[in-house]
Amino acid sequence: MACLNTIFLATDYDLRMGQDRHQPPVSFYQAFFPVGALATLIVYGLIVRVLLLKQVALPLEIIFILAAAIAVAQQLLMGCRWLEIQSSIVNKLSMAMPAFLILFSIGLVIGSWMICGTIP
Repeated sequence: MACLNTIFLATDYDLRMGQDRHQPPVSFYQAFFPVGALATLIVYGLIVRVLLLKQVALPLEIIFILAAAIAVAQQLLMGCRWLEIQSSIVNKLSMAMPAFLILFSIGLVIGSWMICGTIP
């Protein structure tokens, strides 16, 4: 079991080793590519499919998952390790979690106001 833990789990040593590597500077086009891919997927999934192809619009969840997969694939092609990408995702989500919880609690309060009739 110890062997599986060393294979599948990121250790502090692995993450430190990734930070010691020299990363080449990212160009504007490399930084803009995931944003452009997201915009293209939104236009295709919500506008082109509905108006031109007469199909059902893609759910936004699918669009965002595809855009995230494109961004991760680009990072892997640029030479980043999966452990670096994974730790970055976890760090960003942990920093955003308080905002998510605040928005969730505001939604609960507004929903309870609507149910009890305070907001018509």
